[in-house]
Amino acid sequence: MEDYILSIGGSNIDIQGFSKGRILLKESNPGKINVCAGGVERNIVNNLSNIGLKNIKFVTSIGDDIFGDILFDNIKSLGIDTSYIVRKGSSTSYIAIMNNDKDMEIAVSDMDSLDENIDIKYLESIYEIIENAKLITIDAVMGRDIFEYLINNFPNKKLISDAVSIKKAEHIKGLENNIYALKINSNEASFLLDRDINTIDEGKEAVKIFLDKGVKEIYITFGALGICYGINEDYKAYHLEAPKVNIVNASGAGDAFMAGIAYCLFHNYSLDYKVKFAAVMSMLALESEYTVNDNISLDIVEKRIKDIFGTSLNN
Repeated sequence: MEDYILSIGGSNIDIQGFSKGRILLKESNPGKINVCAGGVERNIVNNLSNIGLKNIKFVTSIGDDIFGDILFDNIKSLGIDTSYIVRKGSSTSYIAIMNNDKDMEIAVSDMDSLDENIDIKYLESIYEIIENAKLITIDAVMGRDIFEYLINNFPNKKLISDAVSIKKAEHIKGLENNIYALKINSNEASFLLDRDINTIDEGKEAVKIFLDKGVKEIYITFGALGICYGINEDYKAYHLEAPKVNIVNASGAGDAFMAGIAYCLFHNYSLDYKVKFAAVMSMLALESEYTVNDNISLDIVEKRIKDIFGTSLNN
């Protein structure tokens, strides 16, 4: 059987409002609105497909409505296995308001039908699919019960997870020792560790704390300040400066980073190449008007890594 990634998480319609100027609360702000396919896990899968990794079985829920039709057609076009998508109820959706710095000001996520349709009973029905996966990517949009089911029933399976937000990070708090690779930002790290993580030095200290907890690989993003990261094999904390980038849209950069980590884990790449690969994936997302940059390929990513870091896979 060919190796594959099992991806479990959200797919939804993204509605993004970009303000032309400083956002004024309780006012109508002139700007631009984009509507596109989104959802953290769908975005990760989309990014993986764009760089040629299509050995993916996607477990998600989309509505039996017009938005669901749009989402299903979009996911099917990625060339992955859509056999495990549940179509039922109304589609999930996400609305984000972006400020004039192209960063998110506030967002509202409606994911209730995902919790209702992707439950323990459904996972039990695809037990063998889970058991045979090389690794599992799962975002913290999924409920705590889903994480506990996977941890208890598949203890040797590599879980790769994105905390998504402080609120969603509640689903994995206390379970970090069972997560193979964890990607979080500094705010989520602060929440999970119950301490302020604002500087790079604090980030490197946090890396070691997560490794002590049992996380095998930890990646803490600090936006323009870069990434603090480490693996349990050498118990060292590293920092990678963020490449300079002209930000067009900050939404989706974390999902692209997560896809980069998953791609490199699937191919057993080194830590150094892995974090640079993920950083460039994030960079390319930031340069796109949309949540996922569909104008990328593996060649483009590898060339950008070499141009910025002077690194190639064979180095």
